[in-house]
Amino acid sequence: MRYLLKRLCVLLWIIALAIPVSVSALEWSLLSSGSWEYEGKLVTREDVGVFLPWELSLRAQLIDSRESIDTANTAFSGGLYHKESGSRLLYGILDDSGLSARLRKLWLHAAPFVENHKPSSLELATTPSSTKSPGTALFLSTPRLGALIGFASLVLDEAFNPAVSGGIDLCFDKETAFRLEGFYTRKELPPRSSATWFSSSPPLPVRDFELYALSAVYTSTFFDIASDWALSKTFAYGQDVYGNLALGIGSRPWRVSLSADGAGERYVGSDGDTNSAGFRLGSRFEYFWKRSSNITLSAALRAPKTGLPFDRSSSLIAYRFPTKFSIKLGPVLLNPSFCSLGFSRDATNWDKVKDKAEVSFGLNVGPIHAALSGNAVFLSVADTQPALFPLSDSSTIFASAKVAGVLSWGLGIARFRATLSYTLSKDKAAVWNTSFRTSIQGKPGRLSLEIASPAFPDDWTFALSWRFSKPR
Repeated sequence: MRYLLKRLCVLLWIIALAIPVSVSALEWSLLSSGSWEYEGKLVTREDVGVFLPWELSLRAQLIDSRESIDTANTAFSGGLYHKESGSRLLYGILDDSGLSARLRKLWLHAAPFVENHKPSSLELATTPSSTKSPGTALFLSTPRLGALIGFASLVLDEAFNPAVSGGIDLCFDKETAFRLEGFYTRKELPPRSSATWFSSSPPLPVRDFELYALSAVYTSTFFDIASDWALSKTFAYGQDVYGNLALGIGSRPWRVSLSADGAGERYVGSDGDTNSAGFRLGSRFEYFWKRSSNITLSAALRAPKTGLPFDRSSSLIAYRFPTKFSIKLGPVLLNPSFCSLGFSRDATNWDKVKDKAEVSFGLNVGPIHAALSGNAVFLSVADTQPALFPLSDSSTIFASAKVAGVLSWGLGIARFRATLSYTLSKDKAAVWNTSFRTSIQGKPGRLSLEIASPAFPDDWTFALSWRFSKPR
C-alpha cells in the first residue's frame, strides 16, 4: 500500500512537470527547518512547493527525526492542491481537525463551546510522529454557489479502512452562517488484553468497529448554537452514543457561553479508544471594554458518567488590560497586559484528592515583556463525596509548588528570551531550571541558539534551531 501511494505521488509530480510551461515561468517555494539538541534528537524538515497553471500547486515534504544514525524516523509526504476551492489530494502523516478530531480522546479537548466546533480540514503534518501511520486523503470542495459551499472528504489508512465525511456550508452574510456535516468510519480494531489482573478494562478480541456522526453549527451576531452526535457500534463490546450541545448568547459588551457533553460506557471514539465514558458541563462569561480589554470567568465540571456526582472541576478568572494602559512607578513606565487566577480539583480517588491553584501575570516594561506564573498543589483525604471546588480541611497537606518567569525583548533583528523556574516538592529536593535563548530573524528566516540547565547548576545542554524559506 505505502509503495503504491509513494509511486502515485511521484507520478503526479511527473505529470505536473510535463505541463507545457516554460521553466523560467515556473514559480516555486522552499522551506527548510529543524532543530538539534546536544546529545539528543535531530529533527529536519524540507518542504518544496511548485505552483502550476489553473490554480494548482504541488507540495513535497520530507521529515526526518532521529536519536542516532541507526534510529531514524523518516516520513515522506506530498500533495496536490487547488487554491480557489481548497480541494486537495494528500499522502503522508495527516493532521485533521473538525468533527472527526473532536470524536477522538474526548476528554483531552477543551469544553465544546460553539467556537470549538471548527470546520473539518486535512493537511500534512509538519512534525514527526512515532504513533501515526501515513494515510491517503482526498478533500473536495465546490465553488461558492450563491451562499452554498459543498464539501466531502475520504481518508484511507494503510489497511484501506475508510473515513468519510461531507456536508454543506451556508454563509448568509458576514455574521450569519450554518454548517451541517456527517462522518462515517469503519475498521477492524486489534485485540486488547488487560493491563493488570485487577484492571477495570476487560480483554477484547479482534472486533469490527463502525462510527456514525452528525454535526450542526449555526452562528449569528447575537445567538450561536452547535451540536455533535455520534453512534459507535463495536462487535463483542456493544454500541453507545456521544453527544454535545453548545449555546452562545450575546456579542458585545457581554457574552455567555454554555456547553454540555457526555458519552456512554460502551462508546468507542473514532480512534478506537474505549475509555470514553463521562459527562461534562462548561460555562463562560465575558465582558468587553474599549481598547481590547476584557474579563473572562469560566468553569467546567466533569463526572465519570451521566447520573453520578461530579468529581473533577476547574475554574478561571482572567483579565486583559486595555492597550496603552500604563502605571508610572518613578521614572519607569509599567504596562500590564494580563492576569489570571485558576483553581482545579481532581477527586476521582478519595484517598488522594488533588487540588491545584494557578496564577499568571504579564507585564511590559519598555521593550521588555515579562510573564510570571506560579502554581501550588495540595492533597487531601475524603470520607464523603468531596465538594466541587477546592476547600481546605484538616487532612490537606502540601504536595508541590512552582514559580516561573519569562523575560523576552528585541534589539533590531535579534530576539532574546530568558526563563527561570523553581520547583519545590514535599518529598524531593528543590529544582532550579533556567534557559537563555537568542535568535536572529530576517527575511530569509531565523536561526536560534538555546542554552539550558534543567537542574541548575549541575546539568547544562544546548540546542540549535533554524527556519529558512524561499517564498513564492
